Order: sequence, then C-alpha cells, then structure tokens
Amino acid sequence: MIRNRILVVEDDIEFRKQMKNHLSMYFEVVTAGDVQTGLRHALTSEPDLVLISLSSRADETDLFQQIKSMSCTRNAPVIVLRSDPTISEIENLKKFSIDLVLIKPVSVEQLEEHICQFLKHITPSPKKLSLYEIQGFE
Repeated sequence: MIRNRILVVEDDIEFRKQMKNHLSMYFEVVTAGDVQTGLRHALTSEPDLVLISLSSRADETDLFQQIKSMSCTRNAPVIVLRSDPTISEIENLKKFSIDLVLIKPVSVEQLEEHICQFLKHITPSPKKLSLYEIQGFE
C-alpha cells in the first residue's frame, strides 16, 4: 500500500518527535527542524502535504514562497500551526496560499483529522491487531 508523504517542519524537537511517532502510523513522515532543512527535504521527498510550525517567523516568508513555487510541492496542501496569530498575520498567510492555519495548542489527533481531510482519507485509524497477529501468528 502506498502511503502519503508528509513533510513536518517544526523547530520544537519534542513536538516534532510526537507528531512523527503518531502520524507515522498512517503516513510516511519526513521531518525538519529548520527552514533550510525543510526546503531540502521538500525537494528530495516530494511531500503530498506540508505541515509548518516554527516559533521563529523570520525565515518563514522564504519557506512559504519556495514551497508554493517548487514543482514538487506547488500543489501540496500547506498547514501552518500558530500560537495566538493576529488577524493581519492570518491575512498575510492567505497571500501565500496557505491552505489552513491552526491555532496552538493542537493535538496530534486534531492534526491527523485535518491531514486526512486534505488527503481524502476516509478514516485515519489503523487496523486493530489481535494478540495472535502481534505475536506473529495469523
């Protein structure tokens, strides 16, 4: 089964790990802790969706412009997580064709639901395994 690929650009290492651990159950997840690494991974991994959550907004403009201009990510939905964004900040994000702005705190389960909506998944729940399947018996 082919899994959708998600690029997560998150500078908080703990939240990045948490997102990767949870979302990896359903998607192939590529992570980056900064803008430059995120751009490199965007080129090499060609993600189906990009999730951006950076505490420093200094380099984000460049990231948004490049993500939306690269042929490998031009059509990928972009979700941005923000802590207490202003109205003008949200309006500015719209100029970059950001598909969704979520206000922190956001649980990984909430993220999963939004990602599934963009990627047209009916249900994000993995198959429940029986004790026999977990131990390798069918």
